[in-house]
Amino acid sequence: MCGIRTAGPMSRPALPMTKVFPWLGKTKVSDKGQGTYPDDVHPLHSYWAMPRRMRLNIDASSCECDLCGRRGEYTVSSLRTRNYGFNYDGPWTHPLTPYRFDPKKPEQLPYSRKAQTDGLGYRHWEALTMKDEEEKGFLPAPVVLDYVAKCDKADDRGRGVAGGSRLVGVWL
Repeated sequence: MCGIRTAGPMSRPALPMTKVFPWLGKTKVSDKGQGTYPDDVHPLHSYWAMPRRMRLNIDASSCECDLCGRRGEYTVSSLRTRNYGFNYDGPWTHPLTPYRFDPKKPEQLPYSRKAQTDGLGYRHWEALTMKDEEEKGFLPAPVVLDYVAKCDKADDRGRGVAGGSRLVGVWL
């Protein structure tokens, strides 16, 4: 099976594609509480997580695609789902998710900030964009922290992100 290999002097050995794309391997069953930890899979796995077991039922019958109109030799007739797929346990953090933790209890894992029924407003901007580990326990999404670090680095060099003349800011 193909593997993923990163280039450069610090490259990792090739990993099986199933470490990133779980549906390419055998269906994982966690009905007895078996956990999957960050070290068990590739860092890109978080973009393709499968907490539920899902499989497409594919039939060998021709059809016409409702979206593009092309003919195909196979048809997806249904979807099978089952509970107890991957049981993600341990210190998982998703690159696109902000977190919060209790500064008075640093031994506890951070918990993800969930969407709210009334949406996110101006009052949430601080928690979503500024790291505060001392008082409030705000941990913005890693992608936001990376962006802010790049803006700071560009500002220190006297130019905007990507070498432009304008500074870029985080706008909500």
